[in-house]
Amino acid sequence: MPARPLVWALDTEEPALDFIPTVFPLLREDERRRVEGMIVALPERAPAELRRAVEHQRSQLLIRLNEADVVTEQAKVLLRELLAANTVAQRGHQGPKFQVTTRAVDEDVYVREILGASADTEVSKDFLNIHRPAKEFAAKQHRSASREDIDAILDSLRELHSVLNRPPKELDPKLLAMACGTLANACRLIADSDNLSYDTSAGQFALAVLLELSTHPSPEHYPADDAGFDEHPCWSAPIARTEAAAGLIAIARHESCCRTEVLDAIDRLLQDEVPEVRFQVAANLTYLYKTAPDHMWALLKSRSHRETSNAVLDTLAHTLNRLAGARPDSAAELTKTIFENVRPGPGAERVRDTCIHTFVGLHVWRDERIAGQFIKELCDEVLEHNHEEGIVLFALRSLLSHGNKDSEANADAVRVRAIRLFNIIVTAASNEVSRLSELPADKTTETDREAFRSVLKLVDSAANELYFASGVFGHKQASEPQVPTALQKRFYEELADTIDRLSKIGYPSTVHHLIEMLAQFLSFDPRRVFLQIAALVESGKRWNYQYESMAAKQITQVVERYIAEYRFLLQEDAECRIALREVLDSFVEAGWPSAQRLSYRLDEIFR
Repeated sequence: MPARPLVWALDTEEPALDFIPTVFPLLREDERRRVEGMIVALPERAPAELRRAVEHQRSQLLIRLNEADVVTEQAKVLLRELLAANTVAQRGHQGPKFQVTTRAVDEDVYVREILGASADTEVSKDFLNIHRPAKEFAAKQHRSASREDIDAILDSLRELHSVLNRPPKELDPKLLAMACGTLANACRLIADSDNLSYDTSAGQFALAVLLELSTHPSPEHYPADDAGFDEHPCWSAPIARTEAAAGLIAIARHESCCRTEVLDAIDRLLQDEVPEVRFQVAANLTYLYKTAPDHMWALLKSRSHRETSNAVLDTLAHTLNRLAGARPDSAAELTKTIFENVRPGPGAERVRDTCIHTFVGLHVWRDERIAGQFIKELCDEVLEHNHEEGIVLFALRSLLSHGNKDSEANADAVRVRAIRLFNIIVTAASNEVSRLSELPADKTTETDREAFRSVLKLVDSAANELYFASGVFGHKQASEPQVPTALQKRFYEELADTIDRLSKIGYPSTVHHLIEMLAQFLSFDPRRVFLQIAALVESGKRWNYQYESMAAKQITQVVERYIAEYRFLLQEDAECRIALREVLDSFVEAGWPSAQRLSYRLDEIFR
């Protein structure tokens, strides 16, 4: 079933009008019910400012359906009303248009088709002429406005503000709502400019307008849309109260503008019933870091306990992540609160992932107590929290090689904590894989099998993170940062035991990543590396790793290098010779010609 926005978005509405009536007769009855339900409900889920246009689009869709194919009573009633009224376009399939176009949304298109307002009356034309400079000013800016641009637009903004306060009676309310959003957006850009002062006319005007529009009725709250916002935080712009919220938190970073009435409005907006309004404030609370730090922390504490939107919780978690270095204990405590307050549903996983990154950073970099305890409890339940532990492994990647070869004690301590945490997860996951794999087949439940798959994925993630952390991938890519050989050697020495632990699992992608990494470490410890590669091949046989073409190629290259460069090792060490024979036998038995050819050359070892 097509997503609702595709049916009424400007770029896709025409293709939707062609596609849906064409496939509709080919659908099963239950599928036609779902499509009809989507079409009938279109206006209910559309933004308020688009509702009139979407109702028209619904009519266009229904009138193109064959009445005999329609199955739901609600759709039948609407279709009969449309046919009786004869107020929509002629029925019938229009035929595909074999072209790709993007419609330009100019002022006329926006006013007519999106707002559903008239731009033909003299009153509307005069108003749009007054509105246009503010809109062009906002469109010209990227993030904030320059002093020159602000001075040039200020009189036009004052004129628009004056008209909005005393609008002509004949003016469509939709145009007024649009202009309020535009004015709030323009003032937000002024608020976000550098070195703004309340002593200037621009500062006073922007602050006054933002306070005024912070109580504007737009946007309205549609609770049914909250889940969609949590899944994909986005909003129509510019809308008055949303832009005012963003503008007031921005203007508060200027000391002369951080006044009591501004902070009071920020408090109120952070409790707004519309989540996208709260989002604007929550995402930028660090603007208060210098001008009102105690107030900032109070708002973070209050909202972390009370927030109901996962999207807003996520941006609060991001804000705390940015503040973690300033007050580690407070950041850890509130992050834990957010993690525990996540609501089941859309966006929940994203919030938890953000919190995990903060906990890992606080534990590894600052050895913070709350974060350390939280991570420990997480690692104690590897099956219950395997997704979160995968996020921990990812967050640790760059820290496994942290510090240069002559690094100071603090950098070494960071790396040691990162490696210790990495090993805790690898050990717990590896042990769980071993335990589950030893369960009798006739007593294994679907729950056991799902647990095995999830924890095996965690082990594979660990091998993947080791591979990228080692710098091996970077040496193959000219665009990637290169890890010095000395740091790679330290990396191997400090994580060799971890590699041994992972070598026992045998999952093909885990095995291959580790062998590919070890192939670059041969010179660091030729004997141990070779025995580790042999152990990986042996464990990989459980999953038929020896039948993989990439495996045969990699092992052939490793053995050829040992014969060429480390012949003495194979001559003097019986354990290495046995390992070599077992490795080659595995690939010879799998039928690889390259392995057979190598086996014929083994006598070169003793020449």
